[in-house]
Amino acid sequence: MKSRSVALLLIALLTPFPGMAEDPSSAAGTISPVSATASGSQSSSPLMIIDGSGLSEDPDHPGAFCHSANRWADGGSMWCSGGETVGAGGTCWLRFDLGRSARILALHIWNYNEAAGWQKRSVKAFDLLTSDDDRTWSPAGSYPLRCGAGDNHETGEEVRLIHPVAARYLKTVITAHYGRDNLVGIAEIRIRVGDPQPSDHVLNVRTPFVPRYARITYAPRPRGAPLSGAENLVWPGDAGVVDVTKPPYAAAGDGSHDDTAAIQQAFDDHVAEGAIIFLPNGIYRITDTIRWGSRKGPDGKPKVGDAEKLTTLMGQSEQGAILRLDDHAKGFGDPRQPRAVVWTGGDPAQRFGNEIAHLTIDTGAGNQGCSGVAFVANNQGSIHDVTIASGDGQGIQGLNLGAAGENGPLLVRKLTINGFDVGVAAAGPINSMTIENLTLRDQNLVGIRSFGQHLSIRRLVSHNSVPAVETKGALTVLLD
Repeated sequence: MKSRSVALLLIALLTPFPGMAEDPSSAAGTISPVSATASGSQSSSPLMIIDGSGLSEDPDHPGAFCHSANRWADGGSMWCSGGETVGAGGTCWLRFDLGRSARILALHIWNYNEAAGWQKRSVKAFDLLTSDDDRTWSPAGSYPLRCGAGDNHETGEEVRLIHPVAARYLKTVITAHYGRDNLVGIAEIRIRVGDPQPSDHVLNVRTPFVPRYARITYAPRPRGAPLSGAENLVWPGDAGVVDVTKPPYAAAGDGSHDDTAAIQQAFDDHVAEGAIIFLPNGIYRITDTIRWGSRKGPDGKPKVGDAEKLTTLMGQSEQGAILRLDDHAKGFGDPRQPRAVVWTGGDPAQRFGNEIAHLTIDTGAGNQGCSGVAFVANNQGSIHDVTIASGDGQGIQGLNLGAAGENGPLLVRKLTINGFDVGVAAAGPINSMTIENLTLRDQNLVGIRSFGQHLSIRRLVSHNSVPAVETKGALTVLLD
């Protein structure tokens, strides 16, 4: 009775995949491979195809999973080849181990789904090989795939085998793709089997969120007054520091007025000037992302990627200067469309001299699609003496170091992160990062997750019931 109940539970959880019709001849389930290898990888790992990264349940269809169009979701969510030649000769391939021999009925594949046209790297056709011993391989048919949608509603598609096959190992040899360059990728894969077992790896429906701590609140404080026991950064009047509470910005810092426009205008007025945007002690209510400034193009719109450098956001003290997002803020509720409270830039690797220091960033409550800080700096840059807190524990990442594919070298020092699914997320092999004196508390999934980024970490403290560090496809050094 127990085995039958577990099997029925797995079926109930996994059959709602769009297009995954039930096999009429047997109870079928959808399982995940236990390992994946590839002919090569670029800024990614084949493990990203089997780990659920970038997948989330469709709010309108519980149990059905959509893939994010953000390649760096969850710190890295799609595999991309290393430039191997695509064709029937077998030079570009993926190999999967199911952990046991299973009766394979179909594959469910989310094709490469990166937005802005990069979904053209999707697989167009592949040959499937199967094996029981990982040495002798037998052909199991050739199959087409549709191109990834390049949006956050990619549900994937079922590829039903010509004939069911009993095998432990699968190899997909990529024979064609939709792109014009020599790179090709896949976002996620699951295997439909006719004999699911309780020990199989499955894509679990996530349990409802349970708060680990009470809603964080902040006592009122006189704007600019020193906070007892905290550092007190003050500047001479002629230092050139941009105080957001002074004209022409006049941010209130009282926790009531919306200071978003005032603070953003200070960044827009001082693009790549070496400016320090300064927050005296106070509570700065914001309702949208604060973005590093970019120059305007001929159309008057910001030229994203043109500047976003040589800028510092600094508070008077870590515990006294609070940048706080509204609870249930518009645009921050969907994990498939992640948004950061503070965003310091994107690719390419020209984000020199960015810095965030001596303040607290609070992402509010009910903002499931929120990241605290998407921090990008190159060659010289640091985030230090900072607390990043989720008001209620929800949110994607506290510190997202994988928001751009070309990030670092940079320094993270004296940082505290409270809440979020992932405390620190890093991704991509460029250019290495150093983390020192990091304190993590009450994460929902993992303290640090690195997919492909090289990290040197000293004095890490994790107050958690979840793993402190998870690394894939990268070198991580832990000291002290």
